Amino acid sequence: LRMKLAECADASDGPSTSAAPQHTNFSVRVILSEAETSEEVPLERVYVLTVKDRRSFSSVLPLLPPLPERLTHLKRINGERVVVCAYDGDETIPDLEEYGRLSECFVPKEKPLTRRQFDWAKERWPTAFHPNKELESLLSASTDSSLLSSIRDFLPVLRATRPTCVVVRRGQQVASGTQGGGIVAHASLRAVRALAAAHRNAMARAKAAMAAVTRKRSQPGAASPRLLVADCAASAAAAAEGGEERIVVPPLSSLDYLATGADVFLTLEPCAMCAMALVHARAARVFFAKRTTNGVLASREPARLSENYGCLTEEKSWQLHLEPLLNHHYRVFEVIFDDQTEEQKQNGESNGQEEEEGARCGALIGGGQVVDREESIEVDDMDRGDGAQWEDEGEEEND
Repeated sequence: LRMKLAECADASDGPSTSAAPQHTNFSVRVILSEAETSEEVPLERVYVLTVKDRRSFSSVLPLLPPLPERLTHLKRINGERVVVCAYDGDETIPDLEEYGRLSECFVPKEKPLTRRQFDWAKERWPTAFHPNKELESLLSASTDSSLLSSIRDFLPVLRATRPTCVVVRRGQQVASGTQGGGIVAHASLRAVRALAAAHRNAMARAKAAMAAVTRKRSQPGAASPRLLVADCAASAAAAAEGGEERIVVPPLSSLDYLATGADVFLTLEPCAMCAMALVHARAARVFFAKRTTNGVLASREPARLSENYGCLTEEKSWQLHLEPLLNHHYRVFEVIFDDQTEEQKQNGESNGQEEEEGARCGALIGGGQVVDREESIEVDDMDRGDGAQWEDEGEEEND
């Protein structure tokens, strides 16, 4: 899917990036599975009975074996024909000569996922179909204004000269990271670590607030339970009006688990480690601008996980977000700018020099930052280049 845009790039409050051109033309490619983008569905051979008289269906249907689970999406009857059983099934075909002629037929093997697949499949055999509104909107050529607005607001991140990652929840930047030296200092990992630090901080503040409420209630002659307020300004205003003491707890958004429901904007396509970090962080959507040689989201030849060891079994790239064995999946969008070369547009290749140079560098050249309404926490990951383990000050090593 490619959606053509001509949008003005606004300035960002995020990490330092190179300014995007005032008017930037770009297109968006939604990276979906082949099963979702194909206009056809696989076919399977079955036995069908063409009846002499349609009134005989009432006598024929009780004689037929039930369809296997994989074919339950099919309508049993199509005009004067009825599906008897799968071609390779174990069922015993009853004697149906008196009712009509038995023959072979190819029918949709799988339930259609999209309207286009349904239109194609029903020409072969009637089948059940339940529209997926989200998938249809992704496949539609119409412009999704909310999606385009999300991308437009963070064009500077996508075009940054230094590999950058920004996490956005409900339109607000909540964390960011820039490329550092070594594998553990990739931009995505820095941003996730910053989110983890913020989450622990918010949980600690919430526990402290609840402990204060408990202490107040346990005091002799304590008044009615104090109200918990998520916003400091609202608490101050309420106290000024009513004179009632209130205890402030962190905003609810601070307690959301890492990147739950958030958008992630990346300069470079993430590697396997970074992509898995975003899976564990429960990101909702991932946007990136440049493909990389070790990226795992944009390949058209996904490898498979080994059932025994959980690792790649073939030396191929991998569309990790489409792996069915994962317990969380996010949508992936590739943003392609018009000033990229034709080779980059067609093959999805980028020089990836920023990432490779950053990985070879042993010195710290970036950091992670989390943005919060009440405080700003900066996570400075130190990679000394000698293979030593690092840990944040004041945190346990196993966090």
